Amino acid sequence: MKDIMKLKTTKWLAIYLAMAILIIGSAQNVCAGFAPSRIGPEGGHRTEDLRKIQSVIESKMVGERLTQLGFTAEEVKGKPAGLSDDQLHDLAVQLDELKVGGNVEVAGILGLVH
Repeated sequence: MKDIMKLKTTKWLAIYLAMAILIIGSAQNVCAGFAPSRIGPEGGHRTEDLRKIQSVIESKMVGERLTQLGFTAEEVKGKPAGLSDDQLHDLAVQLDELKVGGNVEVAGILGLVH
């Protein structure tokens, strides 16, 4: 009798383990992580972005180069205000990523003016 009970217990344990392995093995591997929330320029970033762009435009090197290219100061200062919030934010982010020195800032501003 003891052998029959042991055999039944072993049989049910084997079935349970097989089902558990089947269920666990069939679950998909999900690589989830935190998704950063994008706070768009509408959250008050427009003023900050405009200020950042204006500070680059007003730098001596950029101002001289734009004057050499034939742009007036009013033309350059008025251009950022005409950009959409997304364009303005993208430009401000790109200015943050540019290296200081050389004509890199001028290249970024020329992209703005054109």
